[in-house]
This record gives sequence, C-alpha cells and structure tokens, in this order.
Amino acid sequence: MRRVLLLFVLAVPLFAQQQRTTIEIGDAIVIAPMQPSGIGFFDPPFPILLDDSAAIKTTMRNLPASAAAFDAQGHLLLGYGPSITVLEDQIFVLGGIGLGQPFRDAVMAIAPAPNGELFVLTASSDVLEVSADGGSIKRIVLPAIGFPVVNANIDLGPDGCTLYYLDHDGEIARYDVCAGVALPKFLPNLGFTAFRVLGDGGVAAASGQTLLFYDPAARLFKTIALSGSPATSIAFDADPAYVWAVTPGTIAKIRISDGRAVNVQTLVVDSIAIRGERRPATIEITGAVRRRGTRH
Repeated sequence: MRRVLLLFVLAVPLFAQQQRTTIEIGDAIVIAPMQPSGIGFFDPPFPILLDDSAAIKTTMRNLPASAAAFDAQGHLLLGYGPSITVLEDQIFVLGGIGLGQPFRDAVMAIAPAPNGELFVLTASSDVLEVSADGGSIKRIVLPAIGFPVVNANIDLGPDGCTLYYLDHDGEIARYDVCAGVALPKFLPNLGFTAFRVLGDGGVAAASGQTLLFYDPAARLFKTIALSGSPATSIAFDADPAYVWAVTPGTIAKIRISDGRAVNVQTLVVDSIAIRGERRPATIEITGAVRRRGTRH
C-alpha cells in the first residue's frame, strides 16, 4: 500500500498554526508559482486557500505544491515532485503516494476518478493511473501531448473512462483509459489554454479573452468574456451556476448565466481546484440563460 503515513509524524508541527482553518465546501485551492528568494534562488510553488468569495483564508508556504485537486471523499491532493500528499479538511496530512522517478514523474496535474483512482500528468508527459489504494501504478502514453508539456490540463469525463487533455497544439484530445485507445479529438483545429469537462461530457474551454461552452457534440452554445488573457485554469463552483477562471494576476468567480464576475481576487497563481465542485450539464446552463432572459 503506497498511500503511506510517513508524513503523519510531521502533521502536527507542520500545520500547528493552521489547525483551526477548515477547507469548506465551495472553498478554492490555488497554486502560487515559484517566488524568487535571492539571487539565483527560488522558493517552490505553494497552495493558497480562498473562501467562496475569493478572499484569502490561509497560505501554505511550508507545503510545496505544483498541482492540486480534491478526490471523491473531499480530501485535498497536493502534487509536488514525484509524490502526492493527501490532506483532510482541516489541513492535516493523512498520508502520501510515491509515484516514481524524481524528475520524470514530477506532478503537473491531477484528475481524480469517482472510484478513488487518480490520473496524474507528469513532467515526462506520461499519465500515471494510480489505483485507489495507491498500490498499483500504470503508465499511459498519451498521443500528441508533446514534450515538454506546454499546457498541463487534464480532466476525466463523466463516464469515468474518457480522459480529456490538451495536446501540443492546445487542441482538446481524448483517450479511453478503460480500453487503452485514443479517441477522436473533441475539437480538432481549435487551440485552447485551459478547459473543464461539463457534467454531460461537454466542455468549457478558454481561448484568448473568451470562455467558450460546448455541448457533448462539440457545438458552441455560450461564450463569456474574460478579464485578462489567457486563462490558465478553470473550475466549477460548488454551486454549478458559477465557474472560476484564473487569468494572469486575477482569479474570478463568474456567474455563468450573465458572465458577470461576482468575486475577484488580484493574485498571481497558476491553477485552481474547488472543494465540492459540481459540474453543470449543458441543459442546466442553457436553461438558466433562458430563465434569466425571460425575467427581462
């Protein structure tokens, strides 16, 4: 069993000043990039906890992380180097998962599955399929993802088998991790900088200063203007009527129906994950837009 508790002995002193902070449903974890700490030296990237209004609750500079996600049980997963640290909602370490080689398997993105498995995009451009107990790791080579990885975006579809990712051209590609075969691209010949899969297999994707919504047949049905470009990360809120977008220097919580940014935080970060994220289906978004239009 690889989800060992070797880090548990560090949990109390490491988070002694944060033990009263709780990650609530609707809170966001964002990853701040490396920070210069002197000539030729940099502090590693680290997580920041925001509440559902985008206000900062706490920073975790003492826990390096290059990627974050929440698993099906609501545990926070922080990836750094070739390992993933598992934390509970009061920011105590529960354990860790060792992935492999220090540089080849450095974590860039994490896509949890409902059954407890994890799909981890690594610096080598391989994806590691990690079993629910952490005891088994399978290496997957994704077609056309390229090396080095330019866009570290992966996401699992609602069927639990279709892994969506950005290839080296920024196109949304798909791979069936259950059958082990490549699938047709979701949107060939269109490049994006970030995306998130909808609850029905459609996609919300960022291109330039626009967030575009596509149904499962890849038909565009809605656009939202973004402040700043390009978006580097997208996540849905615990309330599926909202979506969060990370753009250079800004994090915005946006109401999907009218595209209004209801909460904005000025902060330089690379990615975002929401505890209790609920992905809307296409009909929920189009229905909300029609209802809003009727009121006017």
